[in-house]
Amino acid sequence: GDKVDFVKGSSLSKKKYSIIYITTLFTYYANEVIETINFYQSYYPSAKIKVGGIFASLMPDYIKSKTGITPHIGLLNSVENCVPDYSLFPHLNYSLTFTTRGCPRKCQYCAVRTHEPKFFTRNTWEKDIDIKKSKIIFWDNNWFFSPNFLKDVEKLKKLNKSFDFNQGLDARLFNAEKARLLSELRIKPLRFSFDS
Repeated sequence: GDKVDFVKGSSLSKKKYSIIYITTLFTYYANEVIETINFYQSYYPSAKIKVGGIFASLMPDYIKSKTGITPHIGLLNSVENCVPDYSLFPHLNYSLTFTTRGCPRKCQYCAVRTHEPKFFTRNTWEKDIDIKKSKIIFWDNNWFFSPNFLKDVEKLKKLNKSFDFNQGLDARLFNAEKARLLSELRIKPLRFSFDS
């Protein structure tokens, strides 16, 4: 129900914003994130600024110490079932979605257990797909763990689009049956995660 603009990085606008959401990716972007938050705080002092994402979930105290903002930690559950607004990204030639969130493994070295602590399936992920786009990119952390794996394979067959599980498929769960099923699909490229 909101009117939304998408901006990458820091950009001034004559528009007045009531809320500015800043999503953070990886910790190695820490300086850019802090600069971006400070920029929007100074140029839009009446706007409510909300910060979330991976870096915010991993280092919330750092962000608060540098900006005064207490970030949101983890997923923003209220938007998990919102379909992406591809009109904000007219040059994007692929759809983005998740069939699952989190990962049951909880590896000590992995940040997923902090920003997506609960593993769950998204049963309606195909609603995120724009049929006009030629490819699908999945951002699942561990699709092979999904109890819906076979159902997802059938959905992908019907969609008949090339796709990529961008985060990698868990090599420990790969077997001959999964290889056979994937060979029937248009997966390109095939990425494995050799985490241990």
